[in-house]
Amino acid sequence: MSEASFSVVSPVGKPRVARAVVSPSVRALDGKVIGQLWNYMFRGDEILAMARSGLQAKHPAARFVDHSVFGRIHGPDEDAVITALPRVLKEQYCDAVICGVGA
Repeated sequence: MSEASFSVVSPVGKPRVARAVVSPSVRALDGKVIGQLWNYMFRGDEILAMARSGLQAKHPAARFVDHSVFGRIHGPDEDAVITALPRVLKEQYCDAVICGVGA
């Protein structure tokens, strides 16, 4: 008896980016601007609020940009939101990003 053979195909198609560019880590958060991204799923707004509160307690000079400024990173407008993300991050002077993804 021979074993079955199956082809595997990604449900999302070809990768959008050939090679990811990774910025160096931010060493200290005081005085930095931190963007908060969210996919608008399962209580991410609550988790981002907790992260913001905890980080502000340790780094009072950090400033946060709310997820609503960036838009919904998963959903009907995600292509436009992701395409605009580098521009909006730059316009908001973000040094770092927290991405909340609920499931």
